[in-house]
This record gives sequence, C-alpha cells and structure tokens, in this order.
Amino acid sequence: MHILIAFVGLLSTAGLVLWRLNLALQASRQLADHVGDPRKLVRRARWARKSRRPVITALTDPRESAAVLLLHLADSAANHQDRQAGE
Repeated sequence: MHILIAFVGLLSTAGLVLWRLNLALQASRQLADHVGDPRKLVRRARWARKSRRPVITALTDPRESAAVLLLHLADSAANHQDRQAGE
C-alpha cells in the first residue's frame, strides 16, 4: 500500500511540475509577443509618452489646434442639446 501511495505522490508531483512549466512557457510566449521587435518597443514607448500629454500641447500646427477646438465645441453643443431634450 505504501508503494501505491508513493507512486500516486510521484505522479501528482510530476503533473504539478509539468503544469507549472506549461504556465511559464505560456507567460514567456506572451512576453515575447508583447515586446516583439525592440524598435517597435521604443516607438510604442514614445507614443505612450506622447499620448499622456494633453491633446492641445501635443499639437504644433495651428490648423490642427483650430480643428480640435471646433470638434470640442461641436461636441459640447451636442451634449447641451441632449440635456435640453431630456428635460
């Protein structure tokens, strides 16, 4: 009986080790997919830094600034009309 218990313990330990190795392999594949090409990683980091800034400071062209201003004006007018229609 003690041999059978040892055998079941050995099988469960081997199964647990294989399961953990499979999880580690999946995590390393996801990390490799996420990082990918180092050039893409640098470009993604620049984009993330740029996207955290307020939109108006990221704009350099006055035409783009005017377009953003008009877009926000139109959006706020639509929100105001929706609020008035709900009353």
